[in-house]
Amino acid sequence: MAEGTKTYMGLAVPIYGESEIQQQVAATDILSITGATSQSGDFIVCQDGSGNEKFVVSSSGLITSAVGITASGIITASALSSTTVSAGVVVSVTSTGAIAAGATLANGVLVQPSSKAKMNAAFAFKDNTASGDYVGVTNYLLACHGSKAPTYFLGVGGTAVGVGAATDNGFVDAGLYLTSALATTVPMVGLKVQFGDSVFYVMCVAATAMAAS
Repeated sequence: MAEGTKTYMGLAVPIYGESEIQQQVAATDILSITGATSQSGDFIVCQDGSGNEKFVVSSSGLITSAVGITASGIITASALSSTTVSAGVVVSVTSTGAIAAGATLANGVLVQPSSKAKMNAAFAFKDNTASGDYVGVTNYLLACHGSKAPTYFLGVGGTAVGVGAATDNGFVDAGLYLTSALATTVPMVGLKVQFGDSVFYVMCVAATAMAAS
């Protein structure tokens, strides 16, 4: 969008009291902040009365929030590369207290639909084949680095995450048995998993080979 150039009688935004900027041209940016060529300070800092920073937009465009970010629309992270930004969204966790079994807080990302919400997926990956120019390669849908990996890959419980006996909940069908012994004729699908330098498979048995009893 175009940058605005208007002033009001040479006056700047007041440093005391509240103020409002009303847009006059719909296609023009309401407020543009231009930093110095060698800028090192942040663009925007929101802090409390004690100077504790709560929301910051850094000189490189990175956003830091002390309480997380809530978005009702779309957040787009563009111009990412291995030489500039390591990730579109980085969640820095500093909590040190113990996490109780079944806790719903202290998550890197929490998706909490309303009682009538409908979603395609809590997390989705879609390539750009619609535009006809998708040539990139994504190595992993999920990646875990280092020796301090999470204890479990998934947590599913009857009453809370990892709490209670396994029960049918839409994600899990409990109490299923193989209809016959595993053999080369039993249809299965393998999910590829890379451990170190080797590729392994998590076997998924087709519904035709499973039954409730």
